[in-house]
Amino acid sequence: MSDDESNQLRSRKVGGDDLIEDMFGLNLRGLKTLWVMFVSPRVGYEAARSPDWIDRSYTPSIRLLFSLLAVMTATRFLWAGADSSIHALVDGQVAALEEFGTQEERSAFTEHIIDYFLLLFPFSFMLSQAISGSLLRVWGKGTNTIVRVRLYMLAMLPNATFTLFALPLMTLLTVQQQTEFSLALIALTFLIDFVTVMRGGVVSEKRSGRIIKSALYATASNLTAIISNSLCVMLASIIAGIVIAMPQ
Repeated sequence: MSDDESNQLRSRKVGGDDLIEDMFGLNLRGLKTLWVMFVSPRVGYEAARSPDWIDRSYTPSIRLLFSLLAVMTATRFLWAGADSSIHALVDGQVAALEEFGTQEERSAFTEHIIDYFLLLFPFSFMLSQAISGSLLRVWGKGTNTIVRVRLYMLAMLPNATFTLFALPLMTLLTVQQQTEFSLALIALTFLIDFVTVMRGGVVSEKRSGRIIKSALYATASNLTAIISNSLCVMLASIIAGIVIAMPQ
């Protein structure tokens, strides 16, 4: 750093605006990023193509999406607690295995599966979606891999936000109703992804081309999520089995 630059930094006094930035800057930028992806996605896509997200005016999409997933995990008591229909669904599937002699053993195994699933979920989801995002080419020629992943994750933010608020509704449903709710949720998230990408994300000279690319994106993101969740459940079940089998 030159002497002139050092003098300029010393001459600028730290004030109230800096304190506000220290306390709320990241949160406010995150809310701003979420808001723009609902009301004007094109602005968000332009920011994602900027190396520094337009002078750090927006929160990087990878960081923000992971934060939303972390919030989902942290609020598990709202949608995956001991009295939830999700817990009952997993417990019913464990009971069908007929491998546990007592209710206590079965409940312990169920708890382990849910705990390890929630532990693995954010990381497996982000990794699988990052791979999918790096391979999907719907953003126009010349879009490199890093920008493709940025745009892909950015377009998922409205979907993730909607899912965050929809999950607690599952506590109001019976196990039988969960299947219908899950199918409706998949359809709605597909539609949200499609519309979000259609609004300035994908690049094509023709409207039909944008529709096809938007459908490809929505299909890729939702199919990747389903596969990732299924693999995560399998891995959580394996880990839970190993833990249960270990001598106490």
